[in-house]
Amino acid sequence: MPNFTKSQQQAIHDRHKRILVSASAGSGKTTVLVQRVIELVESGVNIDSLLVVTFTDAAAKNMRDRIRKALMKASMDQSRSKEERDQMRAQVNRLAVAHISTIHSFCRQLISQYYYRVKLDPSSRLLTDDTEREL
Repeated sequence: MPNFTKSQQQAIHDRHKRILVSASAGSGKTTVLVQRVIELVESGVNIDSLLVVTFTDAAAKNMRDRIRKALMKASMDQSRSKEERDQMRAQVNRLAVAHISTIHSFCRQLISQYYYRVKLDPSSRLLTDDTEREL
């Protein structure tokens, strides 16, 4: 495990509150968030009950890949009990439906799911950049 700064440790370990991790590129944001997610899962939280959002598709994919790798590693860790390893394997399976995405994708999903609450036509769709320019 990396040596985390005091601020990073706080972001990893603070519980019962929402957090925002904001820092420059290469500062360890993804590593901190992955560690937070893994520790939450180890404490019994299901991965698909968390909302993890970022700003780019590449960052969301990177986050999902790192979480998968950490869960897989934990699921094969022989120092863990069989129950703990089984729990980690179950979380790998739940990862497919976990909310790890861009903020835009998450909002689009919510609007698509609850279009009737916001009085939106269910056949509506996002404009592509080309269509937007044409209009």
